[in-house]
Amino acid sequence: MRMDKDYISEIKMETCYVETWLHNKVRQTAIDYPEFGRGDRFKDLSHISRSHIEAFQFFRLKRVLDYAFQKSKYYKEMFCKIGITPDDIRSMDDFVKLPFTDPDNLADIPHKFVCVSLKEFAQEYLLDTSGTEGEPKRVVCTQHDIDQMIDFMSAGMRTVSKSNDTIMLILPDGRPNSQSDLLSKGVLKMGGIPVTCDISVSPNECIQAIERHRPGVIFTSPSRIHRITMGYKPRSRLSELGVQTLFLTSEHVSSAMRKKLKEIWNCEVHGHYGMTEMGIGVSIECHAHDGYHFNEADLLLEVIDPNTGKLIEDDSEGELVFTTLIRKGTPLIRYKTHDISRVIRQPCPCGAATLKRIGSPVIKMRSFVTIGNNDTIYPSFFDDEIYSVPEVVDYQVVISNKENRDCIKFVLETMEEGLEIEKEIKERLLKNPVIDSNIDCGMLSLAEFELVSMGTLRSKSRAKKLIIDNRKRCKNQRSFI
Repeated sequence: MRMDKDYISEIKMETCYVETWLHNKVRQTAIDYPEFGRGDRFKDLSHISRSHIEAFQFFRLKRVLDYAFQKSKYYKEMFCKIGITPDDIRSMDDFVKLPFTDPDNLADIPHKFVCVSLKEFAQEYLLDTSGTEGEPKRVVCTQHDIDQMIDFMSAGMRTVSKSNDTIMLILPDGRPNSQSDLLSKGVLKMGGIPVTCDISVSPNECIQAIERHRPGVIFTSPSRIHRITMGYKPRSRLSELGVQTLFLTSEHVSSAMRKKLKEIWNCEVHGHYGMTEMGIGVSIECHAHDGYHFNEADLLLEVIDPNTGKLIEDDSEGELVFTTLIRKGTPLIRYKTHDISRVIRQPCPCGAATLKRIGSPVIKMRSFVTIGNNDTIYPSFFDDEIYSVPEVVDYQVVISNKENRDCIKFVLETMEEGLEIEKEIKERLLKNPVIDSNIDCGMLSLAEFELVSMGTLRSKSRAKKLIIDNRKRCKNQRSFI
């Protein structure tokens, strides 16, 4: 059997390039680490199965557990506290007995997680916490970590674009090793041409940049491209600009917004999920639009019951928990994301038969707000009702309490004013089961609709939209499950 690097490069691209990329990682590891490639299972690696991938992940898991035990004060103390060492982890059944790492731990004592000296830092990321409470979180990356991120970004981009495509990045902050900078390097690595566009420019200036560069792919947030789309006239010209893919990050893409963007731009719309602690660019929605293929070379994902911490089987909804497998600067073990989703094990309709994927949508637990009869809502909860109204650019939900009844106010940024817009949105919202049932039982009212002019709700940062909760009483938020 051939196991040289030339053989690896000759293997043809499959239906999802991330799968090809991961298979080649397994093969390369068998070359570089003979102890991994032993046994009958690895005699023929021309065809990679799911069992190969899981053996590969466990091999990397054992190495990162030993590394964290030796280098991280936090994980050294954790292992000592529970009275075991990494050598005692001989199976996944052993691994899931390890305690979770909570984001608050990383925020409170970030120095205890760092495994490298100051001179080895390539980048120190300062992360904003969700909402307005809590200390920022710091994640240290070495050049090795940066290179691994760029490598996966390159593979992810190849899933939605061709090697000679021009890819426009409409993102904030182009400083060295920012998301924009790393994505640009990933695009270059796959043979594409990266072009950046400042997020502060007007919709017309952004469209002028698109006309100049003619990108095949635009990478940005849903709210930003939606604002650009709604602010440009005549909108019918957007379908003539040659954009083939909108690759959207940072926020949930509602079905209503996806449909609108797809029709106006006459192109495909792909989503992305990730968080900086995971490694910035970590997942990609393929052409099947049935979940996110993620970086299984560096991330081991679990799903747990957020109330009990017990492991939930694949395909069931719960809180995502991840472990980094090759991180040098700040490895994280069983890190709780506070994001609700599921891990799908069945083969993807795109043809990727050996990859797991993250289900869509992914809902952030820390953005949950309880209303009325103990029902939970979150920032994107009303997206389908509101964004299906053509004139709406953006909206903000504000909750108050009057006479022991929750009141919801909708601040609507629209292209034009008019009672007809308010009427249409109200009719759609009253069909929402949560709104309808809580109004019927007298625990909720739609307080008012405030229409504001174009640009009023525009965000100048990457901060995610949150529900503004002005109630003074304590909020007992239940689980989404």
